[in-house]
Amino acid sequence: LTEVKLNSKIPTIEDNAFYGCSSLTNLSLPSSVTSIKNSAFYGCSSLAEIKITSSLISIGDSSFAGCSSLTQITIPSSVTSIGQYAFYGCSSLTQILIPSSVTSIGKHAFNECPLLTSIPEISTSISIVDISDSRKSTSIKISGLNVGSWKEGILDT
Repeated sequence: LTEVKLNSKIPTIEDNAFYGCSSLTNLSLPSSVTSIKNSAFYGCSSLAEIKITSSLISIGDSSFAGCSSLTQITIPSSVTSIGQYAFYGCSSLTQILIPSSVTSIGKHAFNECPLLTSIPEISTSISIVDISDSRKSTSIKISGLNVGSWKEGILDT
């Protein structure tokens, strides 16, 4: 499975929908999709590009975990939450744009993303649970703040 054409009326990418589809290289989500559920694209290691439309509201837990070929992603301004481990292990991810509409990012959302060193223009009112790669002590720079790692619920800056 290298390419998929999704029905233009599908509202949700369900849990594990493309789990382990290691040959899937790119995907365009139809404008009808409002939610990407848990582990929807988990382990799609060849997925290099995904086009997300402005109708998407939520990105579930581990939805893109293990997508090691994904280099950049733009989150549309309609999205309000990014689940825990959402981009865990996206080892080629160098750029992610997160709009001010995002009010919650789950724990470890960007762990094991060693090439991701900055997230520009993120909202200052966001609830960030844990964004650092504590195993490698990688810091991620957000909106001019150098965010270290979370230790026992305290942000170490």
